[in-house]
Amino acid sequence: MLSVLILALPASTLNGAAGGLAAGENSSSGKVDPAVAPPETGGAFFTPPAGARSLATAATSIRDDMRALALVDARLYELIGPALDDYLAAAARRRQFGIGLLPILDLDNRRPEELRAALQSWHAVKPELEGVLFVGNNKLPSYARTLPWMDEGWQSSEIFVPHMAQSCRRVVWWNVHSNPELSLVSWEQARDLHNGGLIALLNGCSVGGFAQPGSRTVVDTPVTAERNVLVNLAYGQFGFVEDMGSVHDRVTDERATPLLRHLYAGGYLGRAHFLRLQQQDRDVQGNPALLREFQEILIGDPFADAK
Repeated sequence: MLSVLILALPASTLNGAAGGLAAGENSSSGKVDPAVAPPETGGAFFTPPAGARSLATAATSIRDDMRALALVDARLYELIGPALDDYLAAAARRRQFGIGLLPILDLDNRRPEELRAALQSWHAVKPELEGVLFVGNNKLPSYARTLPWMDEGWQSSEIFVPHMAQSCRRVVWWNVHSNPELSLVSWEQARDLHNGGLIALLNGCSVGGFAQPGSRTVVDTPVTAERNVLVNLAYGQFGFVEDMGSVHDRVTDERATPLLRHLYAGGYLGRAHFLRLQQQDRDVQGNPALLREFQEILIGDPFADAK
């Protein structure tokens, strides 16, 4: 599974509308990323890693031109290395900036606080880093509370699912009372969805909450990744390339304006997600108690854009 943390990123042109449920019918134009591309190192924006590193020594492999990192357990990299290299090389060419791949020894066995400390130390030394893509079953903390379904009477999966199947869209955005297994559609319907679009934005509570396999992290939901609605939207049949939502109860505005503004200006999803998180961080500085209300997760390909 691909999941993006901190910072949070190929799709064909997707158009259409879904009644009141879709956003982003306007076409985008201009450069893919307005930022100036860093100079290439070694003749390429991406170079396959020379070998595995420990979490403590991985920082030495982060080049100055890298704006994003991908972390994978060294054991998993032995199985999927060529495919992952090809994906990141294509993403780096598309985005025109350096992406570093770090196979980490025993990464999947690390505790959340170890990963957090490593990321903080790397970003302190390399502040130009915009995001980190986790590949595999990394032990990231998940916070969610299962809520009963509250049908408001007008949203219906019987309307939504056939509407999605009619055509592809760039962004589909919906807001209903939700829980980790259900948000307008059940996790089974999310898994079997066809022709949803590029990005799904879910405003419902706890849609991104799940207990990761084999993790000893204490979470307040028993829902597994296989039964999570957000995971199935991205990794089901042909629903969405990536999706975003809250891992806990949402009780405040989702701050989507910076995300959509950057995305439709020709940017890419990872940076759009990063700008959204920055806005959320600014909004909670005066009241740290609000931090729990701003925990968004991006699942899927962080290097995609809306073109």
